[in-house]
Amino acid sequence: MSGDHTAELRLTTPVIDRWARVLAESHRVTRGHNAGWIRVEIEDRTDAQMFLSLVSVALKANQEHEAGHR
Repeated sequence: MSGDHTAELRLTTPVIDRWARVLAESHRVTRGHNAGWIRVEIEDRTDAQMFLSLVSVALKANQEHEAGHR
């Protein structure tokens, strides 16, 4: 998490593509600098809760992604 209250999260490209509309509607989520990553602006408690939910999704997505590359 950088000093400007922005966090980056590896959500994976398939999840980002599947959730594109929902992520775009939040207005706090943008594509990250690299494929499969997102940036989340965290300004208040609701943003933090959304980020924690996305961390849970990211953990599952990355486990599945890694399992598929073995």
